[in-house]
Amino acid sequence: MKKEKSNMIVQRIESCYVGEDCIQTMIRYDNNFTVLNKDGILYHYESDSQNYINKYLEDERRKQFPYSSIPTHRTRIGFSKYMVTNQLQNFDEPYIRIYNNNVVESFAIKDNNEALLIKKVVPTFKRVEYRTRKEVKEMFKDLDDDKCLYFFETNGSMIQDISLDSEKKLVNKIKKHYLGSLKRYQKDTDFSYFDENQLKFFQYYIDNMSIKSLPNITNDGYIETDSFIIIKADGNDISIQNVTINFMQKNLYMVETLDMPVTRYTLEQIKDIIPMITKTKEPRIPLRLNPHIKKEDIKVEKKKVKSLYKQKSQF
Repeated sequence: MKKEKSNMIVQRIESCYVGEDCIQTMIRYDNNFTVLNKDGILYHYESDSQNYINKYLEDERRKQFPYSSIPTHRTRIGFSKYMVTNQLQNFDEPYIRIYNNNVVESFAIKDNNEALLIKKVVPTFKRVEYRTRKEVKEMFKDLDDDKCLYFFETNGSMIQDISLDSEKKLVNKIKKHYLGSLKRYQKDTDFSYFDENQLKFFQYYIDNMSIKSLPNITNDGYIETDSFIIIKADGNDISIQNVTINFMQKNLYMVETLDMPVTRYTLEQIKDIIPMITKTKEPRIPLRLNPHIKKEDIKVEKKKVKSLYKQKSQF
């Protein structure tokens, strides 16, 4: 059978990182980063914030795996530095990762004494609705009242509550944006396209913006006011949406919803559609970037890897 092309990445997890009901994986990131499953947030890191969650540290299953005594570390690839976190992932359950303006699903399947970990950017299907300001506010309230929902900006920052800007605040936000652009233009341009009177007119126009004039300042006829990712995790399943609110005119908003279906896989399906499987690499833990980790600790964990390989190769 001819294999289909796929944009997914499949990683073979070596036996020493495979347990009875889960795997341990090491995930690299460089900024805001979140992992969720059907039970909610498992890991959340946000730069310049105290908002940190790591459920790995509470899961006793971690102790069966190598490097469990080093749950996080820093590494370097080329000239770039990254954080690395150990995470557990149950078999046959979809997990969601949010980072670098991407929403990525992952799915682990057992393959004898090893496992396959599938990672893929979640596809999107767009729906568009037009709502009044009152209807959008009611939609926000219904979402905010649902305790099974988690909200994130597209860069991975967590949103504690969602609300629609007042029309006055919306106008001021747009004014600030255009005044900033005008000042940068005045500073960086030699005025070859606009004379001083034209620049004064632009300043006047921005100063006198109103809710009625906002739709006229873009070619699209609308202005994006809010965009966020919604993750629903109710203990039974997990689902994803990306919602964007666009202001069109007074009391009219365009609501764009991207439905992002989560996929479940079988072992036979994965082996049939993927072109290449990458192997697990042992972590590189530079002591210079990790002064809290001792060289002896790394040696102990490497011995665990060899011991587990030997032990599981006998089955």
